[in-house]
Amino acid sequence: MNDKLKTIIDIDRAAGNLSLIKIHRQRCWDNSVCANCEKQLKLLESQDEEYLQSALCLECQEEFFKKDDDEYNI
Repeated sequence: MNDKLKTIIDIDRAAGNLSLIKIHRQRCWDNSVCANCEKQLKLLESQDEEYLQSALCLECQEEFFKKDDDEYNI
């Protein structure tokens, strides 16, 4: 997980809400980029069902969703 996303999650956790992560996720969807690695996505990738829920590219989805005990699993 990149430092930017980790910081956003930590701030939201401390505040007890998901405001920043929702804003970050929406900006990623609007620009068709990954919320974690900020890779520009192709049209097909940005139409992926998992991307439309998580805003993560396919590579980052594999990283994030392979472990249930990951502290930052979103």
